[in-house]
Amino acid sequence: IRVTDVSTVNSVSDLSELPVNGIERVEILRGSQSTLYGSPAAGGVITIKTKRSPLPGFHGSIGSNAGVFVKGGSDAGLNGRLSWNSKHGIYFNAAGNIFSCNGFNATVDTLTTTRVKGPDVDPFLKREVNITSGYEGNGYDAGLFLRYSNNNTSIDQKAFTDDDNYRINYIRRMAGLHLNNKFSDKFEMKFAGNWTETNRNDINDSSLLNDGKHYDRSYSKEKYWGEQLSGELTATYTARHFNITGGIASVQERMNQDIYTYSAVYDPYIYESHTTLDSINPIFNTKSIFIHGNLEGDLISSYLHDFRLMGGFRYQKNSIFGNNWALDINPSFIIGEHTLLYFSFAEGFTNPSLYQIYATDTYVPWDGQPGTNLSLGNRGLKTEITASSELGLKGSFDEKWDYQFSIFHTNTKNYIDFVYLWEKNIPVTQIGSDPNRDDFRGYRYLNIGQQVAFGTEFYVSRKINDHFKVRVSGCLVNGYINYLQANASDPSLAGTQVQLYANGSYLNENVSTKGLIRRPSTMELMLNYSPQPSTWFRFDLRYIGPRYDAYY
Repeated sequence: IRVTDVSTVNSVSDLSELPVNGIERVEILRGSQSTLYGSPAAGGVITIKTKRSPLPGFHGSIGSNAGVFVKGGSDAGLNGRLSWNSKHGIYFNAAGNIFSCNGFNATVDTLTTTRVKGPDVDPFLKREVNITSGYEGNGYDAGLFLRYSNNNTSIDQKAFTDDDNYRINYIRRMAGLHLNNKFSDKFEMKFAGNWTETNRNDINDSSLLNDGKHYDRSYSKEKYWGEQLSGELTATYTARHFNITGGIASVQERMNQDIYTYSAVYDPYIYESHTTLDSINPIFNTKSIFIHGNLEGDLISSYLHDFRLMGGFRYQKNSIFGNNWALDINPSFIIGEHTLLYFSFAEGFTNPSLYQIYATDTYVPWDGQPGTNLSLGNRGLKTEITASSELGLKGSFDEKWDYQFSIFHTNTKNYIDFVYLWEKNIPVTQIGSDPNRDDFRGYRYLNIGQQVAFGTEFYVSRKINDHFKVRVSGCLVNGYINYLQANASDPSLAGTQVQLYANGSYLNENVSTKGLIRRPSTMELMLNYSPQPSTWFRFDLRYIGPRYDAYY
């Protein structure tokens, strides 16, 4: 089941939603997975498998935790699980969790300069319930699941800017089912369906100033709602030297937002607005058909015994962006007894999110000048197209050494990013220089150019003896983004200058930026010591490079 939040910028979920006490394991599927899991998975997939007791009868557990992680900051939690399995294959699982944390603060650098009364300590409260039930046996596996999550938090206005009255409430409701039937050792079919709804309410109600008597004269209330309904049917056939999986899928995504804003910060200029998407009813309908296979060389000739080939194709039709396709091909060759040479290539696409298309946020100049009436959302956005490739070698020797080395390259066209808009008739060097003039004209999502990432990954592991094992691993990544002036020539942007959020440059000419946003290089040294089979100690030394959120 794919978990998303349709109302967010990139339809991604908040990781704080994860039911940690209900997770059995987390798996990272490397390389291209775009044909099986959808086109955005060209770089890989993270799968999370929930817990389920394999033993018959009743089982239960309860746990609690508490701690201090910073001066004035503490957390505490309570969780419980209950499960029942019958000897006839019927099962039931329920889990609940409450977690409270107090002490987040993003204003460390402004302790002595902040406008507001001393920075507050922001709380976080999470409550969730998960229920699963079903039957498994005689080749059948059928089940239902329900999930409810409710998060409340108080956040700062932005990095290094405190706000003691900015609160967010986030609620997710989920329900789903799966039906699997293994007709024989060679053929099985699966169906999975899912419904999820998210509600996020943000309220920012006038932070107090230092004297404790005045307010900043602003108020905002934002409501974001999203819904996803999906279904997928797959069939898998497995033979001696190959297997093949095919299927069809359908996804419907809907969102809405309701935003009210009042500001008297620039009194006597009063700004008040109320926007909603009720009349637009943003909706995606996406239908897909896909096929994926795994072939051993013996099927063709005994001379190709050491050859393997995986690959697939996915065709998708979207109600807004039309037809697109994704493919991946992954050949590999076994060298000797313990070495594998592999290559992967994938081409996929990512449609703009409903938020990037329909977000209603607009800006009105506080000095009375006419604005652009442009919204943050852009209905003219194009689909991002991504091609990725990887070449690698992995294996072992002497029964003590394990290793892997690979190089990779990813190229994304029609790259979507957030930009600022400024008055075109004001020279760049004079923007913002007149305190009685508002030069800002708003913000927008644009296809701004091309992003390229490349690098290498490796690890070497050595078993020194029965007690010691050492491992060294690393990922060195770099890249660049080419911002194209032509991409800022949209007629709707007439009268504005486009400034890139990522590095502050203006798209009055082509711009190239070295480095990637939030993609650090990493290195790790790990030493394991096991004095006896039931006891072990591990030492980790890890280096994580800079994570650039913005370059200026």
